[in-house]
Amino acid sequence: MARRGAKSRSKAAPRASQRLGAKLAKDPDEVDLLYAWFDALAAERGEREAESALARRAKASPSHVPALVLGYALFGVGRPGEALRAFELAHQRRPNEQTMYALSGALLADDRIDDAIALLKAADARRPLATRPLVNLANGYAAKGDARKARSALDRISPTGRREWRQLVDSAYARLRWARAPARRRRPR
Repeated sequence: MARRGAKSRSKAAPRASQRLGAKLAKDPDEVDLLYAWFDALAAERGEREAESALARRAKASPSHVPALVLGYALFGVGRPGEALRAFELAHQRRPNEQTMYALSGALLADDRIDDAIALLKAADARRPLATRPLVNLANGYAAKGDARKARSALDRISPTGRREWRQLVDSAYARLRWARAPARRRRPR
């Protein structure tokens, strides 16, 4: 028997993914909302269904944002090949610093070092690279064993870029120092 004054439960409350989906209809490029919607779908229906729904949204949207979020989501669940395709789509739709950083990072992770370097050098020829793409360029050169070019890319980062992305820049310099260290110093203890 229902308590007096209690609301009827004949209509189920909308799920979190449904509430977030309604908000996304009003602001489809809100990054935090896309991640929240993806997480809610994953919790309610499973990771694969959430990935499929986000992939459909990325394909249907003319914007780069859903494809970029899809790429990071796929990368986060250990599917770098699919993430790479999503980052390529995002970069095709809007070739900016954000999508170039994601795409070049995915190329580096996929051991497509030459492709990553070519992408970054072509962009640099049009306009000087920002901090994060410069770090990826340095990582690409370091992966090829060219410490001089890697160091040169890192040295191009502005003082503001070093401050804003301190941990990223510091880690790139540390990797470069580690790669140049004699083999006896690099062995784990």
